[in-house]
Amino acid sequence: MINVDNFLSIGKQHKVCEDYIISNSKPIPYVILSDGCSSSKDTDMGARIICHLAKQFIKYRRLEDISGIVPTDTYEKLGSWVIHNAENIARGMGLDKTCLDATLIVLFSIGEKAYVYVYGDGLVIYIDNKNVKKFYEISYSNNAPYYLSYLIDPFRDDLYYDMKNYKSIIFNKIEGNVKEEDNSSYDNPTSFIFSLEEYSHILISSDGLGSFINKNNFEREDLSLIINEFTLFKNTKGEFIKRRSKKALKDIEAQNSDDISIGGFYIEN
Repeated sequence: MINVDNFLSIGKQHKVCEDYIISNSKPIPYVILSDGCSSSKDTDMGARIICHLAKQFIKYRRLEDISGIVPTDTYEKLGSWVIHNAENIARGMGLDKTCLDATLIVLFSIGEKAYVYVYGDGLVIYIDNKNVKKFYEISYSNNAPYYLSYLIDPFRDDLYYDMKNYKSIIFNKIEGNVKEEDNSSYDNPTSFIFSLEEYSHILISSDGLGSFINKNNFEREDLSLIINEFTLFKNTKGEFIKRRSKKALKDIEAQNSDDISIGGFYIEN
């Protein structure tokens, strides 16, 4: 059994929440989030369009082959289908295509596995059956994520290429403060597969969890400490992420400057 939940909070320095997140347990368990770029116009709308199109892809397109396994090219197909349909919707609404400058992270489960597809930056957090907490932090050089929207704008895609940015995936194990970093091309696919038998929690989040600033020295709080606070689950029933996230925001003696979207699964083994 998988319990699905999510939480959304606006950043203290934002007038409009540019994160968006949706989740459900039918037809399969899924969580979908998007984080709009603050320097582009109407990305709060773009994030919503992108999330709901990803939901449509999950609901109405067969993800697994006849053997029950999700093919590796599903990552590319989902991203391409979402952004090209999003372009048509944005145009019909009179919005500039730059409103689609937003990340996309999709978590879904089929069979005994959970899959995470990351387009842009963000966090993938997972806790094993022994309560060992680990997470991946996906970021880009110059704090410039590669958005799916560049695929529908060759001029901006070329400009991004000329920036020579790279993608960084940092593996963190909270216990023991283990950290390993791997750099790769900005357009390399970023996907993860988890066995449901090995893990009790699988979560995804926007990079807003890394935006907490200490009120005394104005320095950024350690991300591992923030994630630990957001994952101190005492009750896994119902809205377990909403309850824990609200408590964490009260307990953490720092202020989040960016929007926070976080959602995921509790797997009852």
